[in-house]
Amino acid sequence: MLAVFEGCDGVGKTSYIKRVSYILEDMYKRRVKVCSLPGNTPLGKQIRSTLFDPEYGTKKMVRGVNTALFLADFIQTQSEIIKPALDAGYDVLCDRWFYSEYAYAATKYNDFGNLNQKDVNDIYNYIW
Repeated sequence: MLAVFEGCDGVGKTSYIKRVSYILEDMYKRRVKVCSLPGNTPLGKQIRSTLFDPEYGTKKMVRGVNTALFLADFIQTQSEIIKPALDAGYDVLCDRWFYSEYAYAATKYNDFGNLNQKDVNDIYNYIW
């Protein structure tokens, strides 16, 4: 099972994930893997550091670069953490996932350049 917790910063995603993880592990004796985007993998940690760098973060990046970095982190996390955990029978609880990537990409301030919704969906389907 892949359960995704989406929402703005500070709304309680992490608290809910901790609670659901406890219920699944302790009450139902299931194996759980928790992850969050961006920043779960070594590459993701570097990407997160770059995105939130005060000197050269998202506010100074050329339009679309931050989206490409978020997408790179998503691909890495999907390949390195989420898919292997699911294949091994774990329940995966994810603090943000592709839906956030897509939502942020759809804003006028942060897009995939000339890609349209079909292109983004094709990328998603290829990755998954």
